[in-house]
This record gives sequence, C-alpha cells and structure tokens, in this order.
Amino acid sequence: ALTGESLAGVSITVEVLKVVEKVTRYTDKDGWAEFSSDHLDFRILAQKKGYILATKDISLRRYCGERTGDDCVVQLAMSPELKGEDLGEGCGFAARPDGSLDWEMRAVLEWNSGEDLNLWARSWDCFEDTRIRYQCPYAGQDQDGDLDIFGGVWQSTQSTDQEERCRRTDFTKPEVAQKEQQTCGMKTCEESGAYYVDDLQYRWNGSDRVVLPGAEAWMGDSYMKLDAHTEGGFGPETVTFRNPPPGTYQLVVNRMDPNSEASQTSQRTITDESPLVTVYLGNSAVFDCEIDPDCAIRSRLWNVANIRIEEDGDEFDALGRRTGRKRYRASLVDTKQPMKKLHSLDLPTTEELAAKTVRWAPGPFGVPNLVYEHYFKSRYKDNDEYVQKVCYGSCRPRHSNSANRGCVASCKGKDAFGSCAAPAGVSWAAESPCAEGSCIGNGLTCTAQCADGWVPSAPSLGCKGGTLVPSTFQCLPAACNVQNSNKEPGKSCECADGFVGAITWRGAATTEDSICTPAPCSVEHSTGEPGSQCRCADSYAGTITWQGPHAIGQCEPAKCDVPNSNRLPGTSCACDHGFEGTLSWNGAKVVGQCNPVPCGVEHSNHEPGPECACEPGFIGDIVWEGTRVSDSSQCMSAKLILEKLVSQLEAKEEQRRILNDRSTFLSGADAARDEDGTVVERCCCEVEAPTLNAEAQSCELIRAYPKQTQRATRSALRKPKTLSVDWFRRSKWLCPENFNKAEREMELKACEAFKASRDRRLQEVKIEINEMDLDINGIIKSIDATREYLH
Repeated sequence: ALTGESLAGVSITVEVLKVVEKVTRYTDKDGWAEFSSDHLDFRILAQKKGYILATKDISLRRYCGERTGDDCVVQLAMSPELKGEDLGEGCGFAARPDGSLDWEMRAVLEWNSGEDLNLWARSWDCFEDTRIRYQCPYAGQDQDGDLDIFGGVWQSTQSTDQEERCRRTDFTKPEVAQKEQQTCGMKTCEESGAYYVDDLQYRWNGSDRVVLPGAEAWMGDSYMKLDAHTEGGFGPETVTFRNPPPGTYQLVVNRMDPNSEASQTSQRTITDESPLVTVYLGNSAVFDCEIDPDCAIRSRLWNVANIRIEEDGDEFDALGRRTGRKRYRASLVDTKQPMKKLHSLDLPTTEELAAKTVRWAPGPFGVPNLVYEHYFKSRYKDNDEYVQKVCYGSCRPRHSNSANRGCVASCKGKDAFGSCAAPAGVSWAAESPCAEGSCIGNGLTCTAQCADGWVPSAPSLGCKGGTLVPSTFQCLPAACNVQNSNKEPGKSCECADGFVGAITWRGAATTEDSICTPAPCSVEHSTGEPGSQCRCADSYAGTITWQGPHAIGQCEPAKCDVPNSNRLPGTSCACDHGFEGTLSWNGAKVVGQCNPVPCGVEHSNHEPGPECACEPGFIGDIVWEGTRVSDSSQCMSAKLILEKLVSQLEAKEEQRRILNDRSTFLSGADAARDEDGTVVERCCCEVEAPTLNAEAQSCELIRAYPKQTQRATRSALRKPKTLSVDWFRRSKWLCPENFNKAEREMELKACEAFKASRDRRLQEVKIEINEMDLDINGIIKSIDATREYLH
C-alpha cells in the first residue's frame, strides 16, 4: 500500500462463501497467486509478517463483470503495520502534554478498472484557518463584507476596504508561500518525491506561528503524506497520517480527468469504478468504506468520509485516578449532513498561473486604481453545485473488536457539533428516517422519510441545540390514486378485481409503472375480452366474476326454446327436420324462427313440413332430412300395392305347402304305425352294391305306409305275399325289392347315420316354415292396412 510494488511470500487464502471450502497459496516473486473455481463469491485473506491482515469479499460477477473468468484479477493492497499505539476501548487514545504522542492512521484507495482515480486528503481545519485569514468567501457569501471567523460566514458591513477582498493572489508571492509552509505546508520529500503536509499542529495568529489550542501533545512530527500514487491500473493510492492533531480530516475520491468540463458529461461515473477506501485507525481498527452502488448521481467525485479527532476528557486508571494524560477519540463520519461540504474553492491547484484577475486598490491621493494580479490555476473547473452533488457511501468495520466500537460517529445529541440524532423506533420509517442521514446538524432540518408506501405526519423536523422539533413523526399509509385500483392507502393498494398489474411505491407516491390494466379472461367459452368486458360467448350462459386478476365462472350451452327447433342447447340448436329458418344468438338468447318447408312429393297432400302425407288411396312415408325430403320418400297407389301383396301372399303360401309336405315326409306323419303307435320302419340295404364299407353301402331306414299307392314306391316297405315264406313267418313288412334287411353291425350303423341326417333336415325345414309363417303374417297385415286406404 505504501510503495505500490508487488509482494512475494504473502499467504493468500480463498474461502468460498456459503460453502466449507478454502485454498491457501503463496504469492510468487511478482506478487501473483492463481486460483480456479466454479464458484463466484469468495472471501480473500492476505497475511504477511509486518503487515495488517487484508481481507476482501468478492463477487466476481459484480467485481469483474465481463472479465469474469480466467482473466479476472483481484488486487489487495497490503498495509504495513502502523507505528505507535493502537486505539483502545471506544476508539480512543491518550497523550501527555509533553509531546510523547505516538499514533498513526492511514487511508488506502483501490478500484477495479483501468481508469485513473485519485485519493484526496486534507485537514479541513488547516484550510479553514487559511481561508478565513485570506478572506476568501465561498460562493454566495458577501465579498464586500467582513468574514465572521467564529461562525465562518460573511457579515454584511459598510466596509469599503478593498484590500480585504480574497487575497488568493498573494500565494504567487515567494515570501507568502515560504511563510505559509510553516503551518500545514505542502512539501515534497527529497528522497522519494512524495507529497506531504506537515506542521499540522501550528497556526498563524497574524504575525507568529503558534500551537493550535488543545494540540500541545503534538509537538513531535505531525503530518500527512501521500505514500503511493498510481496512475491507472487498480491502485493503490495511500495517505498516512502521523500524529494528526484534533480536527476534521476529509477523504475524497476523484475519477481523474484533466478536462473537468468533459468529465462532467462523461458516460462513466465514479460508481462505475467500484472504488474501495480502507481506513486504518491504528492497527486494530480497520474500516472498509464503499460507495453507495445505487447512487444515481453522475459525478466523478465520492465524498468518502470525515475523520474527526476530538478531545475526550482526562484519562483515569483502573482505580479511578487521573493519569495526567488527555484522552482523545477518533471517529469516522460517513453520512452526508454531518460531513463537511465540498466547495470549488477546496479543489487542488496547479503551479500554473491563471489568467490575470482585476480588482480595485487604493491609488495616489486615495483614488482607486484597477490592479491586475495572477493566482494559481485550479486543476478543475467545477462549481459548487457540481462538487456538492456527489455520491456518498458507508464505512463498516472489517473486524469485530472493542477498538472498533464507537469509531463510526454516532449522533448522541448535544455533542460537540450540537447535532441531533434522527428519530428512532418510528414504525414503517425508511432505513434512514431523515433524508440527510442519521445525524442532523445544529440549525439544520431533518426531512422525514418513510418506507415506500407511507407518508410522514410531519414533513420536516428542525434540530435546535441537540433537540429535534417536533421530536419524532409517524408514518401513515400514503394515498393511492392509481386508476383501476382499489384506492386503499399504502401497501394495501392493489389492482381492483378484474385488473392486473403491480403497484409499486417510491416514497409516498406510486411509481410511473404502477398501472392496472384489464386482466386476461381465460374462462372456457367466454368472449375472452379482458377485465369486466369478459362475458359468456354467444350461445352460452353463465356468470363470470373476478377475484383479483382471476376470472371465475362457467359458461354452459344456453337453452334453446325456439318453436319447431330441435331444442338442443347452444350452437347445436337448429330448426327441426321439415322446418327452415335462420337462428342466431345474442348472448344467451336465441333469435329467429323455424317455418315449415313446402312439400312437393307427388300424390301427397302438399302440406308444408311434417304435416305433409300421402293423399287418400296412396301409401308411403314422407321423411324429412333437414329442409328436404329423403330420396326414399314417395306415395304409391294402394290398389297396385294390394295387388302386389296378394301375389306375394299366394307365392308364399305355395312355398309353405311344399315345406309342409317335406316336413310330413321327414317326420313320418303319414307312415303306418305299430300297435304301440311308433312309425313302422326297417333298415334296408341295396343288393346291387355289396361292400364291406358301411358308409359307402346304400343302407337307409325305409318306412311303411298304410295306403297301397304309397307302398308301391321304392321308398316304402312292402307286405309279404299271402302264403309266402315271409307270410308264414308272420312278417308284416318287407324291404323293397332289391333291398335286404340289414343285419350286420356296419349296416345298422349306416342306418343310424341316415336317421341323424334325416332329423337334421327336418329341423331345418321347421325353421323355414316358421320364417315363412312370419312373412305370410306380415303380408297379411300389409294387405289389411292397404285395404284401409281403399275405403
């Protein structure tokens, strides 16, 4: 941090945040240590003997941006241990009046881009003493009046002493510069060429150099030195303070641009460089100061912090006895209002002389003359408005220890600056209840701030001698006037039912993008129109309601009650068969008429629609298919139909008679029967074709018939002749001629097969007879019906 040179042998430990994983390596001769990981968030710790532990939490995505990857470089500035004693409890230290004080503090600037940043450090008290002595007003102060040294403001008087104007031109005179360098003088180290300001404990009383009241213990070295200055790169820029006396020390970071007018319109700002200032108050109290990443002010300046060193009373030992030393307290001020403002008059100057300035000075005989004088040119051309509208940030302790407690200035009220603490415990207050910060300077105002969506009951509170008036305020729900919202105040405000959108707040007002638009409607069979315009589509009925941005309800096919329609619901509703017309829907109401279609069927009564029928003497069915009759619809002459039916009946009856004869033969209904009533039949086989194969031999059951005519056939049994052998044997029936009575087993089996086949044929005939009877009955009914048309 002091030289800007690389360090070898530094122990670098990389810890992966939120994961138990860490790796340690040592830097090489060029100060490099390389690590690789798939993670993005790390804590880096750097340790080396003789140096203060350096730590840095890194989010590669934010730190390196597009450079996240193999070429992401993280630089750590190692600060050598400071000389002297460390701070004690309450961020304090002690000093004797004999000048034995030995204490240091340091500020180190780092950043993560190739831009050129500068760290400015100065003693506000030294500058203010010089400014007042040379009567240099800030912008807006009365240049013709006298400057009230105690209040630091111009008092309007009637003085016409033109020589009391700001004498900044005097600094171009060698004798003035030589004198001023004896108190808070800027010098250059002969060895290193570094800039430093020493004799911080001295002031001019007009003619002599005197010790600053209260700084009697600072009789040794008391200076601040620019140890390291880096142009471009990542830093560091380092300022070390050796025994700084009581007062206020300002730290400011500037994004370097030799053309300040161009820098004011540059697209890059100080926030883009992610600067970090580490403040060491001794070795034990270390603070990391970071700029507010959300600062939207486009400036190249960051007013980092004020370091205040104040007297804190006598020192006491453990037994409560005075030690003879005075206690002093160091504190960091990082909030806007208690910090010293920047002015264009504060900006550094070059050794280049500016253009001549003109002023009036007394001449001979008291006549004023114009005097032309030079002064050193300011390095920047910024006005007060620019240097005061800058970014701020916050400082947090790097370690948790007793030395850190009390180091960041807390506002206790009625302190040395007469400031007031911002109200505490205000429900729904913003993170900072006062826009000006946690401390409100004496005579200044706290602009009350509530959390987004809330409005303060009192817009402002004044600080008077350490007391706020009024002492506090309330946060009330802010009015919500977003169109199509429920108009509820504060965070209760949301889009009304049937609307969608997000209502966001910025302070007590809703943001411009707080818009409630009609919510989309996804109810099935609805019109799909957004918001309250959504309803059931034509031909559907139902109710759609809203719960927030969600449509609730059902749309079902609407009832169809048009006369002569098919009465089907919804889009299925149409004119019934035999009717015509146009049906349309208006919401859930069907509109239109269904009228009978004219009937042009020949020999019909020509009545329209379903009333159309065949005229008397004609038979037929007229069937409608929509608005037309079917192709099969016709009216035929009943007389002709009757004739056809009679012919069909006669043909069917003849077929029925033949089937009856067939059934009689197969069943043996007319065959002769024995005394027990069974049909007389014998198994007979033909003589002409003897064979051993029963299936091939012609064997069949042959029946006997009572009538001689029936017996004469080949298919009937015959009676034996009187006085024949068979007659004497009392045989009543014989096989036909050329047939022998079957006696062998194979012949008998052949007859059994014949009987089974005959039974099957009989069943088939009976089925045909039943079907024929049905046909005949149907024809008879048709004949009867047809005859009705002829009456």
